[in-house]
Amino acid sequence: SIINELDFDSSKLSIGLLNSTDKDVDNKNNIKHTDYFTQWQGLIIDNELSIGARITDHDKFSTHTTYNFNWAKDLSATLRINGSYGTATNLPNHYTNNLNIIASKTALKPERSKNLEFGLSGDYEWGDVEFKLYKSKVTDAFSYFSASPAYYKNDGTVNIQGAELSIGTELLGWDFDSNIDFNKAIAASTDLQKGRRPNRSISLNLSKASGKWNRNINWAAKSWAWDKDAHTDEVKLGGYGLLNLSTSYDFTDSLSVYLNRNNVLDKDYEMARGYKTLGKTTTFGLTYNF
Repeated sequence: SIINELDFDSSKLSIGLLNSTDKDVDNKNNIKHTDYFTQWQGLIIDNELSIGARITDHDKFSTHTTYNFNWAKDLSATLRINGSYGTATNLPNHYTNNLNIIASKTALKPERSKNLEFGLSGDYEWGDVEFKLYKSKVTDAFSYFSASPAYYKNDGTVNIQGAELSIGTELLGWDFDSNIDFNKAIAASTDLQKGRRPNRSISLNLSKASGKWNRNINWAAKSWAWDKDAHTDEVKLGGYGLLNLSTSYDFTDSLSVYLNRNNVLDKDYEMARGYKTLGKTTTFGLTYNF
């Protein structure tokens, strides 16, 4: 990947080139693509703007272009408004490609999406708050079919819309951040919520730095969801909440040691029916920056 940045008085232009080769474990199959991309960002009459585009030349899915436009403006010393519009492409991975090759289903196309977002944020003495609305339209959405052999196919359009609220403040000497999200992901062909997509989630995070110690407490929860796109199987995935703890100590500016304890309460939960998830997990390590 090569990126060149050009700085001007009130703007910046980035131009780049990316060449990627993704091989599977057996080193038999390759996914290759070359990307050309650019992003301009600048200030015009108190409006913060950025415009970007990316051209992807893919060895299996021809050439396609994505783009984005972003805008923000300070309405006052404490209130800010922002909006964005862009497109995106999701390419099939090795697992998906291999299944379809085995099933002789080679007509799978990439997922494409159009995304719109609008938000307001405020920075006050007690803390900060942000509220945003978002909407996405996904075409040629991937769907898994458990035939024999199994395969993926493009299954129409998915309309996603939602709202997100984030609040940050100081609580008893700790930095407190919270996030609540409500969303719908409706398949246009069935008018039903997509499987394995909870429509409510919440995250609460406490962090504190004192001297060379850093501590973090996180609790994240998701609501129940259907296991499959079709709701006729009556199989629901239960809602769950996970508690994660972490701490680190900085020996020097370059060297630190950390200890993470995830799923502290050893919660038994499912993100997909029949697939196991990790119980309580401990990770200990060193980080060195040079």
